Amino acid sequence: MIERIQIRGFKSIRELDLSLRPLNILIGPNGVGKSNFISFFKLLNQLYEQRLKKYVADNGYMNALLFFGAKHTERLSGLVDFNNTNAYAFQLTSDATSEAVLEEEWDSFNGIGDQDKGYDKWHINYWTQAGRESSIKNNHSHRAAHLKRFLQSFKIYHFHDTGPKALIKGPSRIEDVERLYEDGRNLAAFLFFLQNQHANSFRQIEKAVHSVAPFFQGFNLHPSPNNPDFIQLVWKSVDDSEQNFFAAQLSDGTLRFMALATLLLQPNPPPTILIDEPELGLHPSAIGKLAALLQKVGAHSQIIISTQSVELLNYFEPEDVVVVEQERLLPLAQREGGPAPPRQSVFRRLNKAELARWLEKYSLGELWQKNVVGGRP
Repeated sequence: MIERIQIRGFKSIRELDLSLRPLNILIGPNGVGKSNFISFFKLLNQLYEQRLKKYVADNGYMNALLFFGAKHTERLSGLVDFNNTNAYAFQLTSDATSEAVLEEEWDSFNGIGDQDKGYDKWHINYWTQAGRESSIKNNHSHRAAHLKRFLQSFKIYHFHDTGPKALIKGPSRIEDVERLYEDGRNLAAFLFFLQNQHANSFRQIEKAVHSVAPFFQGFNLHPSPNNPDFIQLVWKSVDDSEQNFFAAQLSDGTLRFMALATLLLQPNPPPTILIDEPELGLHPSAIGKLAALLQKVGAHSQIIISTQSVELLNYFEPEDVVVVEQERLLPLAQREGGPAPPRQSVFRRLNKAELARWLEKYSLGELWQKNVVGGRP
C-alpha cells in the first residue's frame, strides 16, 4: 500500500506531503487539482514504461507540467512510500526546448524497526542521473521488482465515453485479456476470460449488474462467428432469454457499472485502483452498490477516486475523505505592486473527531453541501 506521497512542482501542486489510507476519496470543486493529483500516477506509470518523452509532449511539454511554468518552477519531483519500507523517487527538470530531463531517480529502503526515520536516512540507491528515460524497467534487483509491481499498475480508469462510437461498445480482440483497459475497450474479452478461467468472479459480476439493472439476466459471450479472434459484449434480458442484446442497447449508466463491477470484482485486482468520477451517470441506488464494492475491494487493494457525488460520500468515513481546494501563495508580489501570485492546490484529510457533533445531525454529504467541511466553489 502507498503509505505516503510527496509531490513538488507538478501542475497546480506546488508542494504536497500526504499520507494515504486504504480508501481515499477526493472531493472539491472543478479545477482545484483533484485530477492533477490523480494524473501524477499516470506520470509515474509512464516513467516506468520509459515513455516520459511522449507523456511530456502529449501534456504540453515541461512548461505546462511545472507549477506555474518553467519561469516560476525549476524542478518537478516526487516520492512514493510503500508501507514505510520501500520508496521510489525522481526529479525532473526542463531543457531549453521544454523537453524533460530526468535529473535523478532512486529507490530507498527503511530498515526494520526504523519507523520514524526520515527519508534522508533511508538506504538510498541511485539509478538514473541526467537521463531522458527511467531505468527502473531494466533494473532486476529484488527491491526494484517490488516497486515495479506498483508502478506498472498505476492506471487511471475512466469509463466516461459511452457514446455511439465508444470503443467499449465495439468488438475486442479475444486474446487481449492481460488486464482491463482504462476505458473498458476490452470489456467483452476480459469478461469472456473470467467466464472461462474465474467462474466465481464472473458470477459475482453478473450478480452485481443484476442488482442495479433487474432486467439483466446475464452475459452471453462467445467468439464472433464471422471472426473468432474477436468478441462483442452480448447479454440476455429476463424478459426474453432467447434474444441477444448488445452494448449499444444498454443505458450509459448500466454499461459504466458493468465496467466498474468488472474492475472491482476481478480475481486479481491491481494493488492500487484509481478511478476518475466513478459515479458518472449512475442512478442513486447504483451509487450505493458502487460504494459497497469500493469498500469491499479496499480491504486488499488501495482505492483512490475523485468524486462530485454527495450521495457517494455518504457511504464513507471522514478519514477516507481528502478535501482539495486552492489558495494563493503569500501575496508578496501584490504588496510590491506585481501581478497576483499563483494559486496552489491544497489537500486536507477530514478528521472524524472534529466533525463528531455535526455528524450526530447530518450526513457527511450534507456537511459537504453546507460547506462545513470545505470543498465547495
